[in-house]
Amino acid sequence: MRVSVEEFADGATSGPLVAVELGGMASAAALERAVQRAGDQDGPLVGIGGGTPAARALAPYLDVTLARIAERPESVACEDPDEALDALASAARRNPQAALVLAGVLRAGAALPVRAALDLESFAYSTLLGGTEFAAWLADRGPRPLPPDVPDPVTVDRTGGLLRITLNRPERRNAYGRAVRDALVEALTIAELDPTVEEVVLTGAGPVFSAGGDLAEFGTTPDLTTAHFVRTRGGAGLPLHRLRDRVTARVHGFCVGAGIELPALEDWNGNTPQPDFNVLEGVADFTDRQRGAYLASRFNLSDELKVIIGANITHARSGGSNYGTSRARSETVTTPYVGAVYDISDTLSAYASYTEIFTPQSEVAANFKTLDPITGKNIEGGLKAEWLDARLLGTLSVFRSEQSNLANRLGMIGSVTVFEGTDVASQGFELELSGQITERLQIAGGYTQLMLEDDDGNDTRLYTPRRIVRLTAAYRVPGIDALKLGANLGWRSQTGSLGAALPVKVRQPAYALLNLMARYDINDNLYASLNVNNVTDKRYLTSLYWADQGYYGAPRNASVSLTWKY
Repeated sequence: MRVSVEEFADGATSGPLVAVELGGMASAAALERAVQRAGDQDGPLVGIGGGTPAARALAPYLDVTLARIAERPESVACEDPDEALDALASAARRNPQAALVLAGVLRAGAALPVRAALDLESFAYSTLLGGTEFAAWLADRGPRPLPPDVPDPVTVDRTGGLLRITLNRPERRNAYGRAVRDALVEALTIAELDPTVEEVVLTGAGPVFSAGGDLAEFGTTPDLTTAHFVRTRGGAGLPLHRLRDRVTARVHGFCVGAGIELPALEDWNGNTPQPDFNVLEGVADFTDRQRGAYLASRFNLSDELKVIIGANITHARSGGSNYGTSRARSETVTTPYVGAVYDISDTLSAYASYTEIFTPQSEVAANFKTLDPITGKNIEGGLKAEWLDARLLGTLSVFRSEQSNLANRLGMIGSVTVFEGTDVASQGFELELSGQITERLQIAGGYTQLMLEDDDGNDTRLYTPRRIVRLTAAYRVPGIDALKLGANLGWRSQTGSLGAALPVKVRQPAYALLNLMARYDINDNLYASLNVNNVTDKRYLTSLYWADQGYYGAPRNASVSLTWKY
């Protein structure tokens, strides 16, 4: 069965093998559901295609991905991925039990140490040997004579500290049968018992290294239990792993089945090697330049009404390349703005403004081309008032901003975060109050409430808090005029985000931070101050813009300083 990421996420799976198309785009929510779905799937999961955020996010949770370019360790390069998929799907339909067991071994074995992984593989193999599919395969193959004995199925040559071991059944393509297995284990025992053997080189005679297990011997052991112990305790896998620091396998020609498992075990230590960076991840070498100018005219239309009209002129130019894609661009745009203030009374004014938006962006899309600039408009209006002979000022404002093509994280291609342009509308209101309440007390405070929606009317950019409170106060202590005490309280509402590399949801509850301050003026030029930040020692993340990485804010900390002014 072949499905899209969205279809797979919604549960559209059937058959012994499911292929998931990774070449298209998928929403972050669909990717998260698809990852969860992959963990519940029994049969093999095969990805098709690569180079997209969907492939980067979902491929690690699939059993294998077929693509023209193998971008990740779990990918296999195929000249024709569709043809390779057809071959896999055909084999799975013929042997659904084997396909199911294979998927289980691949998923469970990846996290196991070598000895346990070899046991798991052997248990699975013995399970299949006792099944109807293997019996049907034997019947279809028909009887075959066992391989003839040869005097030297493996040759050993030692020169000083070098031990050269050669699989020596070229007429059978060095198939890993009983004779080769036993002779190879005996040769490896020399290196295990003799510490003066500094290096072991494992090669194969003839045109291929090894074609894998000898099919003529399949099913010839007396019982399944004996077969398991022969494979695991009498095989070459564990000795090769124990000698991994001294063994080098030089493979050539065909190297399949047990033929690839043997050289893989010689240096497997349970860690995945760091992948080489491929051409998709490449380099970036570019320069962005932006210049601007503005014109403005002010008009006093009456004693109460004042108007400003102007324009911003922006010239943006880029050159160079970004991950193999040209970044060349040059654009000049003029955006107008207009504002007005009307004095309702001596202490109360109303204002309004309109501005068009043009903002170049540096983020890249999935094709590694720079996103087009943000365009849109911003409208704001409100009231400004003053009290106590202008010692206390207050502002109430409402605003709405509409932005098109705003960069929104889509996922990762290699080590590169890619974005898509989305339409975002933000609106809200803000209250601010500040001033000198008395000769000794200064205050400032504000409250912001915000709503952010995408072009479908859904909440977006959840890493931006929707409500923020700010309170600050400073007080001169009576009788000790040189001493000033202060406090700052900031609160923000819950935030959340979805990871770029992996579809991981992160949420941070609402939190508040309290900072305290004390300052003592020694004279007109010298003062000492004490600052205590995060008094409650609140643990929080500074930002959820990147859900899969971030920094904790500073814990409770204090500083003392002595300042000289002149």
